[in-house]
Amino acid sequence: MPTSLEYVWDNYDAMRKPLLTWLVTTAQNADPEDHGVAALAELTVRHGTVDYLTELGELVGSSRPEVLGAVLEKAVRNEHVGRLAWAAPYGWAEQKSYAPAVIALCQRILEDSSVGTSLAKRAMMRLRRVAHKNTDAAGQVLTAFDDLPQHPTVKQRLVGEVQGRQQGKVSARSGSPAFLALMTVRRDGAPWLVSTPPQDIDVQQALNSLLSSSDTAAQVISRLTDWIRSCAGDPSAYTQLRGQLLPALRGHNMFEAGMKLMNELRGISTADGVSVAEDFYNHLVDSRLRTVFPLEENLT
Repeated sequence: MPTSLEYVWDNYDAMRKPLLTWLVTTAQNADPEDHGVAALAELTVRHGTVDYLTELGELVGSSRPEVLGAVLEKAVRNEHVGRLAWAAPYGWAEQKSYAPAVIALCQRILEDSSVGTSLAKRAMMRLRRVAHKNTDAAGQVLTAFDDLPQHPTVKQRLVGEVQGRQQGKVSARSGSPAFLALMTVRRDGAPWLVSTPPQDIDVQQALNSLLSSSDTAAQVISRLTDWIRSCAGDPSAYTQLRGQLLPALRGHNMFEAGMKLMNELRGISTADGVSVAEDFYNHLVDSRLRTVFPLEENLT
């Protein structure tokens, strides 16, 4: 960073806010090595505090979230103020205008397989907080999570999140994005959680929990539909998948979710030409109730 910037920052308090504003305009991208981003990161924590990091958030939190996220990344990695810097995104996680910057920060940290466990845990905690406290940003959090499983180390961290949820170490709502993200992982063309799921994850329990919640039912149904569509043309794979899904769909308060899933399955057929929606209907709905809840009427 040019010595002249440091001199102005150290000696002219009144110039600090205008200097921050100007440096934001010089940032070309969200790369932490961008000259504008690097200067912002160094100046905002220069005196060993994060007061001006907070000031920067107030200036650009909603207008340049990608720049704020990159500055935050530099700050949380700073050996002197790293712990202090993590406090800002924790508070910002529940505010709509700051959520994109917090998500950008956490995603960048989690995608770096070289980061230590401590940094990864802090990033995951703040992503969970965004999802839990800021419902408007839930879709952005899920998108961020969906990008993570492609990194082997990060995929294992997501597995740990799901395990923590099922062991009661984190809230069910907090662990949901991690499982939904893992649903997108494929191995040899098949859903990974179906073909070779981690031993410590109860897939049926996770699906039942997600399907029974109005907050996550639509998301998990969409991903289950993708699972079934990808397996429908392979009799063996389809039968295996159906056998794994039926117990979850027969759980408590599953009728509405099951009917919604069957609605999504319309138009998908097995290799034998059987309607997948009808096949699931015949397995899920007791024959004595089919006149009361006919398939076509409930799928319109």
